[in-house]
Parts: sequence; structure tokens; C-alpha cells
Amino acid sequence: MAMERMRKVRLLGVSSVQKVGKMRENNVGTYAAADCAVTNGADGLAGYAETRGEMHDLEAHIDELKAIDIVRQNSVVLREKGNKALEKLIKDDTSIEPPSSYEQAKAVRVALQVARAFDEPHDSLKKLTWVENLTRISQQKRSVLVAAESMRALVATNEHTLSKRVMRCWYWIVRELFTASEPDWAIGGAKAGSNGRVTGYTTAHCVYAVMDLSESLTQTGEVCRYLSKVSKALTAIAKENVPVQWAAIERERMAASCRNTLRRRVPALAFTLLPFADVTGENIAEYVDVQLKTHVSALLAQAVKDFDALLDEIKKFRDRERETVEEKTRAESSMGHSIALSAIEKGRACAANAAEALALPDDHWSKAAEEFKLAGAKVRDGLAATRKFLSTVIDEQLAASALVDDSRWEPAELAFAANAYVMLTKHEPVPDEERLQRAACLVQASLGADGTVTVRRSYHVEGATGYRAVNSAVVAAAADLLRAVKLPLDGKYVPRWLAALMKRSIVTDESIVGWPIGFLTSRTTPDMLETASAVEALAAVNRLLDDGINRIILDHFTVRLPSTGGLELDDLFYPDYGLAHEAPKTEAVSSLVRPSCAITFQRLQAHVTSTKNAPLHSLVLHGPAGTGKTTLVEALAQSCGVPMVEVTPSDLAKRGEAELERRARTVFEALSLLTHVVILFDEFDPILRRRDTTGERQFTYFSFLTPGMLPKLKNLSEKARKRSVAYVLITNLLGTLDEAAVRKGRFDEKVAVFSPDPLSRLGRLTMVTNALAAKNIKGFSTIDEERLREAVFKTGGLGMPALTEKGWYVGNDDPKLECPISYVFGHGDTMFRVAPEPEEPFDGKLRGEGKAAEREFDQWLWLSEWDQAVAGLPTGKARDLLRARPKKLKTSGQEKAAAEKEAKDRASAKA
Repeated sequence: MAMERMRKVRLLGVSSVQKVGKMRENNVGTYAAADCAVTNGADGLAGYAETRGEMHDLEAHIDELKAIDIVRQNSVVLREKGNKALEKLIKDDTSIEPPSSYEQAKAVRVALQVARAFDEPHDSLKKLTWVENLTRISQQKRSVLVAAESMRALVATNEHTLSKRVMRCWYWIVRELFTASEPDWAIGGAKAGSNGRVTGYTTAHCVYAVMDLSESLTQTGEVCRYLSKVSKALTAIAKENVPVQWAAIERERMAASCRNTLRRRVPALAFTLLPFADVTGENIAEYVDVQLKTHVSALLAQAVKDFDALLDEIKKFRDRERETVEEKTRAESSMGHSIALSAIEKGRACAANAAEALALPDDHWSKAAEEFKLAGAKVRDGLAATRKFLSTVIDEQLAASALVDDSRWEPAELAFAANAYVMLTKHEPVPDEERLQRAACLVQASLGADGTVTVRRSYHVEGATGYRAVNSAVVAAAADLLRAVKLPLDGKYVPRWLAALMKRSIVTDESIVGWPIGFLTSRTTPDMLETASAVEALAAVNRLLDDGINRIILDHFTVRLPSTGGLELDDLFYPDYGLAHEAPKTEAVSSLVRPSCAITFQRLQAHVTSTKNAPLHSLVLHGPAGTGKTTLVEALAQSCGVPMVEVTPSDLAKRGEAELERRARTVFEALSLLTHVVILFDEFDPILRRRDTTGERQFTYFSFLTPGMLPKLKNLSEKARKRSVAYVLITNLLGTLDEAAVRKGRFDEKVAVFSPDPLSRLGRLTMVTNALAAKNIKGFSTIDEERLREAVFKTGGLGMPALTEKGWYVGNDDPKLECPISYVFGHGDTMFRVAPEPEEPFDGKLRGEGKAAEREFDQWLWLSEWDQAVAGLPTGKARDLLRARPKKLKTSGQEKAAAEKEAKDRASAKA
């Protein structure tokens, strides 16, 4: 029904249609509608954004959210079909007439950067033949736009980011931005070609291209910083006193982290990587510090040679200009040429410095990271004049929109200028919020009921041919602007984002073959530029709706946002390396061994970040209190860079007992609409409690919710799998939960978390004391190995609150006295004045019913018996902790359950 309603949107009347030549970039004409006139500027645009607080209950939003989600689903389907249509158009090249260089460049860029249509992008990039030298670029119609789109296409494939082709485009763009000529004489703005005018449209495309390069260099710096961290950690765990069994599992964790991190970052890098899918704990050191270092060093050395060749080419090109170009034109471009040439020279210096950094014997990745970070900042800072120009355009358009005659303002021009300005200022501590919010409101109000935006003026004219922005390109810029300034979704406008895109698509046999030129729906020949612009617009609308829906929903829950310096998965003290260490199959306890939760959480991260490395989207985390379960989930969200949504029974009970089921349904409907978040279900035991068939247990008003939770969790699982959402249920008592509620289909896996086992404690304490000793602080430079092992033996069963206190197993530069770290360095006669108690010690009782409870009992008993065994070991270096690990259990969970049942039966018979 929603799809049908959108297809029946009324096409607004066309007024003052004036064709200017071919007008390929515009659906010709001026579209206006009384209900979206903005003669009074942003006044009267109150609507949804200003009344949201009056309907703050989630129940008041849920119907609207579901309606918006229908639009989002239609957008996703349309985008997927559009991606395939664009790929086919590029391969078959069947436009209504041969596409221009600009159209081809944009189509290839969108296919590579937005649609990710090609696994092997080399064939499509061969189409960009005009970037092979500066002369060919200069001869292109709308040469600056051609350079901008070509540059973005090449940067989208990291193989070419530091190539001569990208740097030629960069030179041409920077040169244009700093060239002042008639009739505008604007510095910082750009015109598409010699006969164009300086516009926010063309300038925005230059900003997009340069910021893509800046972001690639910045992200490369982040990856180098990560590789530096990995390299240092690998060196640290290779020291002789680090237990080899612990180090082996830690390397496997690091390998999983490396695969996730590199796959997530690889699209934005400035160089290619050697294949990393097969990186393991055994070969990660060789990969990071030998193979990859050698590979990147060679690429940077080649980049330096390419820079040198390009600098020579630029100088020769400028010499030819002196002979062939009018003196007035040369004078106008003189400053632009000088600044662009300087930018290329600085780029060459950064590449050379990064290559030299990688040649250093120590800390090479870290120093290379600084060079790439600096390069990214320099590229961005080089657009300071452009920022001022865009700011002026925004002010002009805001002022014009307030005039009685609103025909003097350009919604499209404001959309492009404001969106580019946001990109340039997003790193600033004090954003320009009020003015940009006003601009976003105006742009949204200009979106007609048919999904079109008014485009009044051409940005470029060549003879009788004029070029205007394609409507879908304006929609893309507008959607990105609204998303960037976090303008709340307005239910009135949401269907409009898709109206024109759906109505104009050429549909055949349930597929889409593309989008045609103009607005005549009778046209059946797809156009390359229109199709590429539509695909990009759909992607922008998807992002806008995803973020907008998230913001509405997250406003109703406790949410923790990622923070600078927050704990990530790579920073944690994992408690189960001893439990993960393989046991011989001859031992009765071999079935209790399982992968560390460190690996499990890397799989969750793979799902949320869409890296597809053995992804996992849901988990039950169980075990005694004080073992760091919540910290694991918080670190997952921090590592993924997404919000963590905390859901508790109080969120379901907010409206009282009478509304409990309805509220629960609303909450889970809302959660199923989220994208790219981590959900934590905490203290949910009363709601998922095992159902009582005996009638002996006291009934609570949460009890009747349990059966209804099963379909809710199943639906959440299906949606989370598609929308990059991970959810984790934390419980101390797995055996008391309803088995159907936590089985496959609702939760992927169940993982027990206990207090750190002896191997985990030994590995962690050794690493911390080694790092502290390396700092050579007075009194903390010599480790007493026997005391270190004694500290491990005598801290069995302690929970994470005690073991992660500063100065314990997470060292700092000033360990307090009478703590394990201080004791290990020879201070005092005891580790602590008052020995801490375990937060929840093992008491030998079976916690609940069922196989899950029995397995948890077995694992906890095994670890408890291991702690008891090591407590009596001598502290000599030759003793291996793993030799003390029990080979069988005194009593299994199954035996315990049978004994308890027998005792219960006897008591009942006696009664």
C-alpha cells in the first residue's frame, strides 16, 4: 500500500519552462508548489522538529516510525536494483547518446564508491582515459567536474590514491579554486570550465573530491597507528617470561582483530594491502612487520617517483601555457598554479617522509602514522579559502530566501554549499549549528510533493548548451545535509525523498534498467548520469532514514555513545585463556574447553562493522557477578564506533502492569528498527524466567510476558542480522531462564564468563609488570619472578573489580603499596593489607536447571579446582600452571542435578 501511495503522488505543474540547449543535467523547467513555498525563510517551518518534545512517549512515535521504515525498505530495494542497473550501463554503455567524460567519470565513481558494484574495478577505471596527462584534462568540457569525479573514483580504489592520475586531478582542482577570473573574481570557489560561473554546486564537487583524499590519508594514518600497536604488542608477548600458552591465544585474538580492522578500513586506505584473510596467530608477526612493511615501503617509494614525474609534467604544462594561452588568462591562473604546485610538492614530501619512517628499525608504523595524519590535515586545511566562499554562498542564499520574491534564491545551490561547508567544518570544536540548521530546514521545505527541488540557473553554459544539476543529485546533497546537521525526520517530507526516484525509474519484469533524462515517464532509455545520480541519492536517503530513525528511538533509552579514549576490545583483560587452552582428548574435561570470549566478541564486531569475518549477531553472556560482562559489551560498542543501547525491565514497565504487554511489543518493535548499534539486555531474568509447570513458584506480573517474548526475540534476530545490529543478554543465572527464549534463532551462542583463570592472570600480570619495568621507574625496574607467580596463585577467584583496580593487574606509573604489582617489584612483605574477597565465590551449588546450567557448573567447578590446585604450588619457575589444571571433575553438573533431584524426591515422599 505504501508503495502504491507513493506512485500516486501528483506531479506538480510546470511553470516558465525554458530549455537551454540539451540541459542534460536538469529535468528542464522550474517546479514550484504552494505548499512548499518559503517566502518567509525558515519561519513557519516549526513542524516536527519543534513539536517532538510534546510526544515523547515511544508509543506516540511507533506508528510513524513504522511508516518511515516502509519508505526505508522501499529505498533499500530500489537502491539494490539501481546498483545492478548502473553496473550494466557501465559495462554495456547503452545511454541515449554517447556519454560525456563527466558522465562516465561520475558513473564509475558511484559504482565503485557507493554501489560497490565491481569486485575488480580495473576495467571500469580504464574508461577514465582523460586523466593520463594534464593536457587531456584541460581539454575536457567542464574539466574541473571531470577531474573531481575522476579523482573520487580513483581514490575509491586504494590502489590509485597516491598515483599520478589522482594527483593530476588534485592539482587541477586546487588550481581552479585559487584562480580569480571574470565575471566573479572569486577565490575559493570553482567554475566547471572556462565559460562557466563560480557556483556552490561546482565548488561542492571539488570539496567532495579533496575531502575524499584527505579522509583516505587520515584513515591510512589510523591504520598505521593500529599496526604500530599490534607490532609493539607482538614484541611484548615474545619476551621469555611470558607464558607461551597465553601468548599463543593472545596472538590468535590479535589476528582476529587485525582481520576485522583491516577489512573495515581497507576501502579508505591510500595503498593496497597484501591479502589478510589468512592471517593467524602463527603468521601475524611476519605479516605486520615483514611482509606488509616491505610491501607498503615499495608502494611509497614508487609514489615518490610518481610525484617527481608529475612535478616535471606540471612545469612543462605550464611552460606550454605560456606559449599558447593568452597573457590575461595566464595571469589569472598564476596564483592558482603556484598554490596547486606547492600542494603537490608537500604531498611528495609526506610520501617521502612516510617511506623513510618505515625504513626505521623501531616504531616505524607509528612514525608513518604521523606523516599520513599530517598529510590528511594539510589537504583539508588547504581549503580554508573555499570554506569562506561557501560560507558567503550560504549567507547569500539565506538572505535571498527571506525576500518576498523567493525566486531569487536557489535551493539546490544552498544544498550543495551547506553540505560541502559541513564537510569542511566537521572537525571544529564549535560547529556552526544555528545557520546550518536553518539552511537544512529551507532545503527540506523546498522539496516538492513530487520529490523535486527547484533548480533555476545553469552552472555552466557552452554556446547553446546549458547544464543544471540533476534533481537526484540535489536530493543526495540535501539528504546528506539534513543527516549531517541531525535535523529530525519530518513525517510530512519522508515520502517525498523517494517520490521522483520511484516514479521516474524504468521498470521491466520487476527489475530496473535505470533512470531516463527529464521527467517524462514515457521515456524508456536509461541515461548513465541520471542513473548514477539516482543510485547516489538512494544511498544518501538510506543513510538519512537510518540515522533519523535511530535518533528518534535512542531518545527513549539509556544510551552510551563512543568516547575518545574509551576502552576497546583490544584493551581488555580477558579472563578465559586457560579455559580456551586446548586439553588432550584423553582428559575427561576436554569438552569444557571452548574459544575465548575475546574471539567471540571479534565475531560480534565483524557483524556490526559488516566485515563478514565469521560474523555473530547475538549472544547470551552468563556467569557469576563481577566478571566484567557489561564491560565486554561496552568495549564492543566502543570498538565498532556505535551507540550502546541499554534495555532493562524498567523500560517495559514504564506504563504500569496494565500496559506491560503492549509496552513490551512497542519496545521490541522499536529495537528491530535500529541499525548499526549494540543492544544490551540487562537484568532481564524476571522477564525470561523459566516457566513454572508445578505451580510452586510465586507468580510475578512479569511472568506472563515470557511466552510473548519468544516471537519478539525471533523478529529482533531476523532484523538484527540484516541491519548490522548486535544484541547481548547478560545474566548471572542462565539456568533459571526459559530454554526456548535463549535457544538458536533467538540467540546465536551462549558464553560463560568467570573470574580470570590462573593462565589469564599469569599472562596479564607478566605483561603489565614487563611494561612497567621497561619504563625504568625507580623501585619498579626489577621483577621478582617468584613473587609474580605467588601473586597469581593467591588471587584466585577474585573478580574484575579487584583485578582491574589501578596498580593491580592493570598497571600504572605509580603503583600503590601493598598490592600485587608493588609486591612483585620487591616492595613489602605482603601483597595486600586486607585480602579482597571474591565477588561471588563458587559455592558448589547448581544454579538452575537444564544442560546449560550443568555445563556452567562444570566449567566453574573446573576453574575453582584449578585455583585451589595452584594455591598450593611452589613458586619455582619450572612449574607449569597447566599441569595443575584438573584432568577430571570430582562431581559433574549432571551428577549434581541427579543428586539434587533425588534429595527433592525423598523430601517430597517423606512429606
